[in-house]
Amino acid sequence: MDSYTTRKQKFKDKYKKSLIKNLLSSFVMTTVVVVIAVAVTSRTPTAQIINTEVFGNDIFYDVNIVDNDYAILENSLRIIAKSQTKNHMKSLSVGRMQGSFGQLEPNTIYDIQIVAKYGYGEGVLAKTTVKTEENYGGRIINWEFVKPDEQME
Repeated sequence: MDSYTTRKQKFKDKYKKSLIKNLLSSFVMTTVVVVIAVAVTSRTPTAQIINTEVFGNDIFYDVNIVDNDYAILENSLRIIAKSQTKNHMKSLSVGRMQGSFGQLEPNTIYDIQIVAKYGYGEGVLAKTTVKTEENYGGRIINWEFVKPDEQME
């Protein structure tokens, strides 16, 4: 009888080891499939700084942001003009946008960055560097066409 109980115990031990091995391998396989599915299907949002123009101490920008997978968290997309002493921020939305930073320091280097929170933190989607010029002292803030007076002819 002793040999029967020994064989039965060995069989139970072998069965338990096999069961645990199968459970662990299926767990690992499921984890690998989930990680691959997440890595393959999610695409990082992209941004492009199409153009930046400097006029005196103003910087004008033209940007395009693409987020097909809606990975950017709401209200976290912005453009930043960073100098050594100050940061100037403006909110952006997905798509093509134009705007400007005005009244900046003259003769200063600014890093223009498009940043957003997506996935597991904040990331810089695009970056460029520009330098402001001397302030020209005036600017056109509004204009309109005026019809010539017919009496002046």
